[in-house]
Amino acid sequence: MCLVLLFTNVNSQEILTPLYHNHVISGYLKKHQQVAAFNKSAAPGDTLKLPVIDDFSAPGIFPDPTIWIDSNVFINPGFSSNPPSVGMATFDGLDKTGNPYNNSSVSQYGVTDKLESKPVNLFADDNGNPYTLADGITLSFYYQRRGLGDNPEFGDSLQLEFYQPDSAKWYWQWSMDGGTFDFNFIRIFVGISDPMYLKNGFRFRFRSYGSLTGTLDNWNLDYVILKKQIFPGDSLINDIGYRLPAHSLIKGFTSIPYDHYKYLGAGGQANLMKTVDTLRVFNLFNTASAPSQVNFRIYDQAGGLQYLYNTSGNGNIVIAADSLKDYGYPNPPFSYRYPDSIPGNYAEFLLVDNLASPNQDLNKNNDTIRYRQIFDNYYSYDDGSAEAGYSLINSPNGKLAYKIDLIKPDTMRGMYIHWNQMNANVSLKLFKMVVWQSLTPENIIFQELNQKPMYDDSINGFRYYVFSTGLPLAAGSYYIGLVQSAADALNLGFDRNINSNSKMFYNTTGNWLNSSIPGSFMFRPVFGDTVLTTGINDHIAEQRFTIYPNPADDYINITHHGAEGIYQYSITDLSGREIRRPELLRSRIDVSMLTDGFYFITIFNREKGYFTSEKLVISRQ
Repeated sequence: MCLVLLFTNVNSQEILTPLYHNHVISGYLKKHQQVAAFNKSAAPGDTLKLPVIDDFSAPGIFPDPTIWIDSNVFINPGFSSNPPSVGMATFDGLDKTGNPYNNSSVSQYGVTDKLESKPVNLFADDNGNPYTLADGITLSFYYQRRGLGDNPEFGDSLQLEFYQPDSAKWYWQWSMDGGTFDFNFIRIFVGISDPMYLKNGFRFRFRSYGSLTGTLDNWNLDYVILKKQIFPGDSLINDIGYRLPAHSLIKGFTSIPYDHYKYLGAGGQANLMKTVDTLRVFNLFNTASAPSQVNFRIYDQAGGLQYLYNTSGNGNIVIAADSLKDYGYPNPPFSYRYPDSIPGNYAEFLLVDNLASPNQDLNKNNDTIRYRQIFDNYYSYDDGSAEAGYSLINSPNGKLAYKIDLIKPDTMRGMYIHWNQMNANVSLKLFKMVVWQSLTPENIIFQELNQKPMYDDSINGFRYYVFSTGLPLAAGSYYIGLVQSAADALNLGFDRNINSNSKMFYNTTGNWLNSSIPGSFMFRPVFGDTVLTTGINDHIAEQRFTIYPNPADDYINITHHGAEGIYQYSITDLSGREIRRPELLRSRIDVSMLTDGFYFITIFNREKGYFTSEKLVISRQ
């Protein structure tokens, strides 16, 4: 069985539902086309030596192929509450492509995700000394039911098995059933207690059992360690690092349009920036950490260093034994603001936090966390990754809205919307996009009617819905949202890691209320003074771009002749449907996600008022 609702408020008719597809995985695969690399069988030279350690904090969404031989589980920083370290392996009913293992019916049940180690040499150490049971070789790990996903029910389970190479059989070692509401991370120790496992070629694996139809019956796994005990009862991990990921330095938003940021001027930009940020650091040693330096850097999109802060002396961080510490940086508070001198309406910055851990720290991966701060053409509260779907149930004409404080006068052009695709098809159900001047009383100033949820991919699962006509807006507060026509749950993408409750409203009974579910709706209003369309005459003919090869297969190259400034590009199909939303123009562009056919690629610079549109042919025959 599977639990259909993650969160229900019977008074409000708000519900959260599990994901039935993982757009982070599907988007990653379309970009990288490399899932097959994670499925190769272990070669003879791939045998691991003790210790074997993985806390799933390394970059990427698949398990580390130097340790694991499969790629079923989802490596991520966001499906858990309060993990031992940043990153975890999430077990669910989705396969390595982000789709259900079996959605032929809601009752499909069985083995879902699996995480299997490469062969490990438990016969002898590097000096040729044979291992014995007296060495106390132990596998330890942390597990968590549900996290920010769906709770495993009775009959669901997470299991651990050991592989005995002589018999070529797997043997059960440990399991945990669902059905309880203990959602903390719990550490488990499983010792090697039978000499039959002290062989070269030993393996271990975790398997989950549950619903095969979506992100259901979730288990999170963290900090897997297989090692020889240094002394009797040794349970040390000897690691300090970050527990939670980095985040936006903009107050209240994850992103705002870059030209709106520029409009603020130095004083307004400084007011928009956080002056102190707080990050969470852990220490899993049995003694307090030595004073550790904290380094914080900001880089621009060209890799140039924009800001550097290093602690020193009394400013270095000390963490008590086996504990957490929240630290605010910098001290004194900084007055940094992102540069507003980058040409164009797009800018991207990389934030890097680094903890200078001691030499005996056995895991350096979790000592560094990163965040991409993007300024584009939209306002956003969410982090771009959905952990659930949000719906108003039994609510024909149900309404939901975000409050947006528009920084400057601008024209609203549409919305990016992330839909959580369900097994039930609601792609023919109608909704409308609405802009309100106020909610109480309701003052509607714009409506775009007869829209439908669409799941074909754009960027990270966000679909762009363009307004039929631009909506000029003065600076000030507006409420931007959706109104559903039928009572069906439409399942809007919902970010559970960033709480924007104070900006979120819904109406199912005629009265507007604040949402009671912590998180963020995943839609983003899009602004811009210029309408970009295809099939129209080019401007500024002296600035030309060459696109080749055309026809193309997986890549195209862009050469520009005398075109100065920062340019962006977008790709649409012949009907005008946006396939790739505006991105920074590069000299080489991956188009491997496009199917064979005809498209338009539009290159533009909003500040210069320049754009050119050229037909692009994809052919792999």
